[in-house]
Amino acid sequence: MGMDALLLDSGAVTEEQIAEARTETQRTGERIDQALVRMGHVTARTVLEALASQLAMEIVDLAELDPPEALTSLIPSRLIFRLHCMPIADDGTRLQLATSDPLQLAELDELRLLTGREIELVLADNDDLRALIRRRYGVAGDT
Repeated sequence: MGMDALLLDSGAVTEEQIAEARTETQRTGERIDQALVRMGHVTARTVLEALASQLAMEIVDLAELDPPEALTSLIPSRLIFRLHCMPIADDGTRLQLATSDPLQLAELDELRLLTGREIELVLADNDDLRALIRRRYGVAGDT
């Protein structure tokens, strides 16, 4: 199920708003949730809450979080940038990974093999995630 269907099923947006946002994403290349937020059809928080509810995922607040270097070194920075995610907790067997797009992480198997840990996805605000990546990796986090 795509993000548009999840948001529609949650009641966060209407079919007309989805259709309008789809047209916009073809022009801008952005994700449908980002287009819906930018167009004022829904707030970023509503998107997070709808996804969390539909996917039974936890929402984390990254604003004050600063994962230790040892934690972020578990995943190569190229994957952090490509997947737009950030490891935020590790108990030795399970790595908690913050993402704003839980439907696009087809590389979970690769991350499991790479880290030797189970991967637990948690949801985070896209802007907060971008800011955390920027704080940790500098301007490369904007690419």
